[in-house]
Amino acid sequence: MSTDLRLFIAIECPEEVKTGLEQSAALLRRACTRGTFSRRENFHLTLVFLGQVPASRVGEITAAMDACAVPPFRIAIGHMGRFRRNDGDILWRQISAEDSLTALQGHLSALLREKGFPLEDRGFRPHLTMARRAVLKEGVRLAELSAEMPELSYEAAGMTLMRSELLRSGPVYTPVHQTRF
Repeated sequence: MSTDLRLFIAIECPEEVKTGLEQSAALLRRACTRGTFSRRENFHLTLVFLGQVPASRVGEITAAMDACAVPPFRIAIGHMGRFRRNDGDILWRQISAEDSLTALQGHLSALLREKGFPLEDRGFRPHLTMARRAVLKEGVRLAELSAEMPELSYEAAGMTLMRSELLRSGPVYTPVHQTRF
């Protein structure tokens, strides 16, 4: 019997970028009345969320990843945005990148769908999640908050298949496979 794993494919952030994102998270904490804030070790850009997958299918996923390797490309982390939710918003920083990012995500998704993996149908909107279930203090504007955050960029040099375990202390992400660009 196969064990299911909760999986996603992401581009990880280098340590120096995580330091800048921690500064952004500190600004957010002060600007919110409540929220669950992303931890340093969990900052990443999700390319594809796979959800629960039988462990026996990991090889198919890694083969698709390896077939999609592209040359390294630059990622810029920009302004704040939000996805509105009834129980508090998801606050994020926008990702801008060369066309390589969209092409990579599209090619990877197409290969995984061909292999029978059910993926979300909504469009790819690259972002870095900073907080969930967040409520901004009265009068706080995201545009003003964004202006205070450090400008960050880095070269994407690979993608990682991550296992996600949802624990009481928060999600724990463990690398399963890496494809270098």
